[in-house]
Amino acid sequence: MKRFLAIIFCVLFFSLYAYAEDAISLDEVRRRANNGDFAAMNALGAMYYEGYGVEQDYTKALELFRKAAEGGNAIAMSNLGRMYYLGIGVKQDFKKAADFFQKAVKNGNTEGKYMLGLLYDNGEGVKQNKKRAFELYQEAAEDAYMRAQSNLATMYYTGEGTKEDKEKAFFWYKKAAEQGDAQSQYNLGIMYANGYGVNQDEALSLEWLQKSAEQKYEPALSELEKRRK
Repeated sequence: MKRFLAIIFCVLFFSLYAYAEDAISLDEVRRRANNGDFAAMNALGAMYYEGYGVEQDYTKALELFRKAAEGGNAIAMSNLGRMYYLGIGVKQDFKKAADFFQKAVKNGNTEGKYMLGLLYDNGEGVKQNKKRAFELYQEAAEDAYMRAQSNLATMYYTGEGTKEDKEKAFFWYKKAAEQGDAQSQYNLGIMYANGYGVNQDEALSLEWLQKSAEQKYEPALSELEKRRK
């Protein structure tokens, strides 16, 4: 089963860039970047990528991410990997994406763990290895990375890369669902309905399906419609 990438750049680029201030100006970010602050370089690259306070410019974003990554910034390494993975600002290259995610993982970056797991899962840029994908998803899931939690749950559910375990699948789907993942909310609804990994509970099944449907997740909408008939 090929798993897909949830593309949420803005949150990923900015979430780990922080100073003591609640907010800093673009000029201050630029000043710090020019003075060799690699976290600021990454943040400025994100601003150019998103067009946040500046004119959108993928070339500048790539240049800043590269400089920050060369300076050891793990978030920038992961951001570079995503640009190569998606082919945004550069020619799509899964192998280069894998190389950057590998570097990010070595530097402890959680998103890098998830993305490298995705590449091993799908056999993109690396030789497909479900066991390694499972290991990386698990590391990222334990860091509370929502998509890794969902993918880890699916591997437990299907027995890909690990021994099938519906109870563990339920545990990780619930972790992701509680963070708002619509697919995991739907999967919880189905597991409650059928008693997979948990005691059967129609009320909780309906509750989780409704949460998923509120996010316009099509399988949940279809399931609810089917139940109304």
